[in-house]
Amino acid sequence: MAVFFAKAISKDEASDAIVVSFGREWLKKIKEKEVSLVIRRRAPVKIEPRLMYMHFNYPYGAICARAKIESLEKISLNTALENAEQLSLTKEEISQYFGVLDDIYCYKVSGIVFSKKPITTSEFNSRLKYHPPQSFIVLSIKATIVLNEMWADVAAKAELYRD
Repeated sequence: MAVFFAKAISKDEASDAIVVSFGREWLKKIKEKEVSLVIRRRAPVKIEPRLMYMHFNYPYGAICARAKIESLEKISLNTALENAEQLSLTKEEISQYFGVLDDIYCYKVSGIVFSKKPITTSEFNSRLKYHPPQSFIVLSIKATIVLNEMWADVAAKAELYRD
């Protein structure tokens, strides 16, 4: 039996979806739509990502949300500081995150949707090989299909239980 990996191994198998890891302090901020910009020191450069799945390390250890990526660009410290509110960070937190870097990557996200039930690492691993990223991973085409099926299945089950 072939083993399929969630992470794209080559450009040919890369989708336009990524998984980005978040710490637990981000769960409430993202749920309450306080975040429209996400900064990261690293980002994909060989693809133009259009969909971000959000993996929350704790308390779930699961992919809990997804968002449309409107844009991805490098921004300066000054630009980040001007956008502190959309980043849901204090100016001090932004300065600390930048450290000595001149610029970092900034995702503009919209349409954040939380799954009715988190897709845990073990559930995702039952379909293909998935290791939660420290920063981000580019999903393979197959992984994106599987993840969308799992997401739809969760949504469909949630609809059944509404009666």
